[in-house]
Amino acid sequence: MMRFGAALFIMMIGLPLRADRLPPLLMFPAPLAPDLASLPRIAGSDPVAVKINQALKQEEENILLGRQECLAKPNSDFAAWSNVTMNGPEFLSIWQSRDFSCGGPHPDNAQFVLLFDLKTGEALDPYTLLPREMRPDKPKLGRYPGDETSFILYRPLQNLYTSRAVLDPLMPEECLDIFANDRWMRFLLWPDAKEHALIIQPHGLAHAEAYCAEALPVPLDVLRQLHAPLRLIDALAR
Repeated sequence: MMRFGAALFIMMIGLPLRADRLPPLLMFPAPLAPDLASLPRIAGSDPVAVKINQALKQEEENILLGRQECLAKPNSDFAAWSNVTMNGPEFLSIWQSRDFSCGGPHPDNAQFVLLFDLKTGEALDPYTLLPREMRPDKPKLGRYPGDETSFILYRPLQNLYTSRAVLDPLMPEECLDIFANDRWMRFLLWPDAKEHALIIQPHGLAHAEAYCAEALPVPLDVLRQLHAPLRLIDALAR
């Protein structure tokens, strides 16, 4: 996982194939606070950059609010960082993680994925990266009031993850049993340019099961067999 330094720096990710397919230039501002990394910004002032940057600013405000509420409690701690997993030509994908201890019985961690369409600037539901038959028709309500991330009891997606998990020699047997059971689960999905794969990770497991939440790649050959969206396959193939 990547922590960003205090100095402002610019990094380009990926090699362009055509002038109209250049990946955007990313800027990484100074941290918002100690142990609280800022999110990247797209350089420039075109409408797509402005729209995405506004969404990233709003997400930073959400992080700061969460930190403020957490640190108001005694003996608390809060840290956050992020990693760009794909920067163009089709998608900007940012994985982010938050470690916090806010007066509960044990420290906790929450992870999120920010996915944007670089043609329109729209935020995308990562589930749209799945083959159509693996997408839930309608998100279900979260387990908890105010939980905006849906818990999905959806066997095709769980089967896809399990098919990758059984190939992982380090995956504990008890974790395979957890994934095989009918239960409410949710998954994080994100495209990874370095892996040339769609990454799937269980999310929201009970604290005692958190060690099972391994992020596993679904490689290009499998995505092609599953008839994943051609736009995703094209982006991952670069």
